[in-house]
Amino acid sequence: MSCTISHSGVVRSVSDEMIVVSIAAKSSCGDCHAKTICGFSEISEKLVHIKPDCDKQFKPGDEIQVVMDSSIGTKAVLWAYMIPLFILMATVLICMQFMNELASFCIACTLLGCHFFLLHKNKQRFERNFSFKIKKKNV
Repeated sequence: MSCTISHSGVVRSVSDEMIVVSIAAKSSCGDCHAKTICGFSEISEKLVHIKPDCDKQFKPGDEIQVVMDSSIGTKAVLWAYMIPLFILMATVLICMQFMNELASFCIACTLLGCHFFLLHKNKQRFERNFSFKIKKKNV
């Protein structure tokens, strides 16, 4: 059984190629009774772009659930955070054995830039693999 990550959202716009869904992201203290006093509460709107399924019809204003498999979220964290961290740490530790700190830092930044450039170049492949699904919200 695979776990899924799901968020409630509202359809903002619909086209043949893309459905734009608005998700209200709340911080952990967003529902606190003292949020007006402390000033740390955050409520922001996140927009998610989802390729529509051909058998489902949505219109702006529909309340929906945005669903993603949790293993896909783990893979996204790996590609975006863990691999760059490993590249940075390994490069600096290895290069520090042979050269000064500035040169090690420059090489590490160059390799990080290459990593993110390759991620950008493979954006379409990642969009196919890291996709959200939409299901109607049970009312």
